[in-house]
Amino acid sequence: MKCIGIFGGTFDPVHNGHIQMALEAKATLPLDEVRLVPCHKPPHRQTPAGDSLHRFAMLTLAAASHKGLLVDDRECSRETPSYTVDTLVSLRQELGDRVSLVLLMGMDAFVHLTSWSRWQQLRELAHVAVMSRPDGSTVVHEHLKQWLQEADEPSIIKQQTAGGFLRLDQSLLPISATQVRQQLVQTGQSESISPPVAEYIKRHYLYQR
Repeated sequence: MKCIGIFGGTFDPVHNGHIQMALEAKATLPLDEVRLVPCHKPPHRQTPAGDSLHRFAMLTLAAASHKGLLVDDRECSRETPSYTVDTLVSLRQELGDRVSLVLLMGMDAFVHLTSWSRWQQLRELAHVAVMSRPDGSTVVHEHLKQWLQEADEPSIIKQQTAGGFLRLDQSLLPISATQVRQQLVQTGQSESISPPVAEYIKRHYLYQR
């Protein structure tokens, strides 16, 4: 059974931490590929500093040298809010019911999952995998605590196409896009982004004062 990871976010801009998370998830589960999905209109956050077309282009550059990382533009082409459930519905319509989909997210996103649009449907459409540091501990909604306590083994993604819940302990890099943007404004550079992305930012005068 083919297994595809779905990793969404604003990627504003994409940094080395994003790429590491995707690669570790791909290797750990394992996944045949991970689709990076840049968000166009985030429902729960401010409008990204970078235009979605620029963020898509930077993500494509960052993923180009990593086999199995693909960039998916379906949210960029939608003018409605970028609800994850709609993205999963679109993927199911495109890929059918015989492909295992795994929605990847960080613990910072998971703790707010009950505020997402139609969040109860997510596990009907895909498995959910939460990526966190081994020593991380966060108090979350009672319903989500139950998910954490009843986490499945990774083998479930090969046994069924959706419905499972996984917790992945990762060696996450202490990087945030906010910090990267601040570094770019202050110094015009950041060690947390790849050279192709840094060159693109410089060429298009992004994240400047």
